[in-house]
Amino acid sequence: MNYNKIRAGEETIRICGDQNVLKDYLMKEEVPGVLFNAEQYERELEMMRQDERAEGRAEGVLSTLWTLVRQGLLPKETAAAQANMTVDEFEAKAAALAGC
Repeated sequence: MNYNKIRAGEETIRICGDQNVLKDYLMKEEVPGVLFNAEQYERELEMMRQDERAEGRAEGVLSTLWTLVRQGLLPKETAAAQANMTVDEFEAKAAALAGC
């Protein structure tokens, strides 16, 4: 949920309160709290999505490097260095990724 949606929700609560529409309900503490919780939830979801995208990119790079090594186009040492790993780490992670 972006900032504009939160502001719109707050403004809606204010307008309804000013016009005495559902005022008793909307002025309870839990209503703005629900808006805040929804915003926090959306932020956490977006952070999870970003983490998952980064993990997917890293797996894609590792998979590509492993393919180049298997095809004999890239030495293991170079591939491991590109992945910021030792050769043993690179082989273990690439094997795990390949399901070996």
